[in-house]
Amino acid sequence: AGLVIVLPVLFSGFIIARKDIPTLWSWLYWFSPIAWGLRSLLVNEFRYAHTYRRRSSGVHTLPGCEDASISDGECFLRQYDYQSDKIWFALGAVVLAAYTVLFSVLQSIALDRLRHDSYAPPPTPLVVVGPGDDDHAKRDDDDDDEKDDDHERGHHHHQ
Repeated sequence: AGLVIVLPVLFSGFIIARKDIPTLWSWLYWFSPIAWGLRSLLVNEFRYAHTYRRRSSGVHTLPGCEDASISDGECFLRQYDYQSDKIWFALGAVVLAAYTVLFSVLQSIALDRLRHDSYAPPPTPLVVVGPGDDDHAKRDDDDDDEKDDDHERGHHHHQ
């Protein structure tokens, strides 16, 4: 179970940047629900109005962000190799909703098909017999037999 958590976190683009993920493992970046959620949050945070300001030309810039026509937010997304188009926000929401539906359906199927109680033998009832219980049970059986005999002979007991 640890790998199910560690791999999506590791390859979400946060711990290892997308450009640094080995080609053999790059499919984990696109499969990771954490990457989709993180990408959507980052695009929402850094591409919308409050961070979409133009940088002045005299401000110290990060490597790769020398172009003054891009915003600080877009510069940040480029620096960490995240997609920066606004469509990634909506796409991330759609993919996460699809993951939710897919995994809910798979869980329902698994719970329906994999019933642990169907493989176990049925439980045996626990009967505790103490001293004197056998005599009481025998007396009850004898009383029932007498009532049946009286009923067959036409005798009815009135109480």
